Amino acid sequence: MGSIKMAGVKVAYPEKESFKSLALLFGRVGSLGGEILKRFTVIFDYKNKVLDLKPTSAIDAPFYYNMSGIEIQYSGVRLVREKITNVMGLLWSDEKNSSKIEVFKQPQYRLEFQQLIEVFEIRKGSPAAEAGMLEGDILLRINGRKISQLKLHEIINYHQKKTGQKLQLHVQRAKEIKFFKFRLKPLF
Repeated sequence: MGSIKMAGVKVAYPEKESFKSLALLFGRVGSLGGEILKRFTVIFDYKNKVLDLKPTSAIDAPFYYNMSGIEIQYSGVRLVREKITNVMGLLWSDEKNSSKIEVFKQPQYRLEFQQLIEVFEIRKGSPAAEAGMLEGDILLRINGRKISQLKLHEIINYHQKKTGQKLQLHVQRAKEIKFFKFRLKPLF
């Protein structure tokens, strides 16, 4: 980009047919993604129709790639019933600095809408494929963290860590909960 050279840049070359019918994209040849733009201070000069990119200290940071083989998508929300009492029927208060404990004769539940993150593609020969994951699996937990407590970019970051990083996933497949464990590795 100009006089700046970067190595290992992520690129994608979509088929022209995939965006040919979109009038807004006439003459489009590609996109700059966040992995490139985060290395610059971006200045839009609308009046002069100029985009100015000034390199930051992140200019030489490594590029990260999906090394799990899992492609995910946001698929709306789902209503989840979560048990909030323990096996003895006790419920501790969620409030900070509170020692409030409630005792119930029957289990208590909370209903909550949670984001639905679905696996829409598994790359052949990838760690996820070798572990047995399938398209349509719904992510529930990643490395012990509930998917409902993570933003989409945080979930994606788990798949782009360093080679050899362990990934542990709990997924829902139909009415079953399945557990997968594998290590990230370069796919190309």
